[in-house]
Amino acid sequence: MSAPLGTGPCIHSGASLPAFHWVGLLAYAAGSLAAYLSPLLPPLVGVLVAVLSYALLLRFGTAALPARQPE
Repeated sequence: MSAPLGTGPCIHSGASLPAFHWVGLLAYAAGSLAAYLSPLLPPLVGVLVAVLSYALLLRFGTAALPARQPE
């Protein structure tokens, strides 16, 4: 049986959303911006910038973050 129209699934009060992968989101934003501003082969430039920025952010961007303590 389906739920009535206009109602969604039951969400429990204890439900939590997953954390965002900020390195990936920043790399995606950098690649999108580079593709938008590129006068030559925007899709290729965007993909290359996203891959390079992801690798650099992953390598150097998380080195200073403290280890998370389990709760």
